[in-house]
Amino acid sequence: MKQKIQAWWESVSPQDIMWWAAIFLATMLGTAVSAAILKWGMIAYGEWGALARLAVSLAATVAYGLVVVAVFYAFFPETKTVLQRIWRK
Repeated sequence: MKQKIQAWWESVSPQDIMWWAAIFLATMLGTAVSAAILKWGMIAYGEWGALARLAVSLAATVAYGLVVVAVFYAFFPETKTVLQRIWRK
């Protein structure tokens, strides 16, 4: 089993490792930012009703997405080209 894992690890490219690191970092930072916004928002606006809670949840979701885009933009500069193509179409 150890030999299989070692053979697999040797076949992993640096690009794959970069992708894994970006995914891990994006999920960890996105979750942390989203959780902080949810905690703050629910303390500050939780008593305002369902619409306020929905708005806080939407803000946390948007923040999560922005963190993911920022991390991938930092790790992979070609993300800029992809984002430009999305906004142009």
